[in-house]
Amino acid sequence: MLAAALANIYMAESFVESSLDAIYVHGGRGYLSEYEIERDLRDAVGGPVYGGTSDIQRNIIAERVLGLPEDMRADKGVGFSQIPTSQDSGAR
Repeated sequence: MLAAALANIYMAESFVESSLDAIYVHGGRGYLSEYEIERDLRDAVGGPVYGGTSDIQRNIIAERVLGLPEDMRADKGVGFSQIPTSQDSGAR
């Protein structure tokens, strides 16, 4: 899962960056719908929505790097409000 999240975020952000570079190279014509570059930029910006936003991918990477237990990971449906705190354990 970690390798997939890393690859997903790298590819999504690289696609956006390369599409923007192509727009800059072509100047004002890059924004015209007659050129495929304009469509590529739209696809690049919308692509991360289908593959999971970059923020979600970053959360997955952070969870794996920090070594959170399986039952506390976001992909298991546990939100931050359900993570036990020191107050929950009776320590005051």
